[in-house]
Amino acid sequence: MFSLMKHTATTPKQHRYFSVSFLLAIPGNFLIGSACFITWLLLLDRYLLDKRVWAMFCTGAVAGLGLLGTSEMPRFRTLIHELKHALTVIFTGNLLKAIEVKKYSGRVNYELHAETMHFAPVIVLAPYFLPLLSGPALLACLLLEDLYREPLVFLLGFAVAADLSMAYSELHPRQTDLKQIKGGVFAALSYLASFHFMWLSVCLLWVTAGRKGFIYLAYVVLRLCSGALALCVSSF
Repeated sequence: MFSLMKHTATTPKQHRYFSVSFLLAIPGNFLIGSACFITWLLLLDRYLLDKRVWAMFCTGAVAGLGLLGTSEMPRFRTLIHELKHALTVIFTGNLLKAIEVKKYSGRVNYELHAETMHFAPVIVLAPYFLPLLSGPALLACLLLEDLYREPLVFLLGFAVAADLSMAYSELHPRQTDLKQIKGGVFAALSYLASFHFMWLSVCLLWVTAGRKGFIYLAYVVLRLCSGALALCVSSF
């Protein structure tokens, strides 16, 4: 078991984390995102846009940017940052020992098990991709869609915009998290770009067609796979 302490302040030496599964997740996220994005485009071509629904989504996004994206709340932002680290430690089956939040800095003290060391890069990058607000919002959308679709569309727009804006605002020169990944800033930013592309495509799919959008996604994926298989067979 490895004991680690994450600091937001600059330290002389930093451990750099490497994980094959982390690197494989980059193309994986792009593939899932591409499937969702293609399905979304097909749905836009087949169905008329519900202007009221998209107006609610855009209004929620503007509200999320206005209330959380541009607000100066350093202690709250530090709390969100460290909370994302802490939640990812717990979600990946590791031991959270302590969390400390100050106005402009914070730290999370945790232990990584030997069998979960491959989650280390994800824990380090959690504040820049974990959908802390939009994840629960999308779950509520899937469960309560039939009862409160338009309010949930507003909520999802608010949550997605807030998550993206707060994650983007964390990417500043003083932040050391991105430098803790082997492969450097390029590998870290590639993962973040792939995840945000995937997550935004998933959310837009629900806004366009609700739960039916994911059923259509399964159909599109099956068609793409069968087409690829047929192409491979015909080439031999």
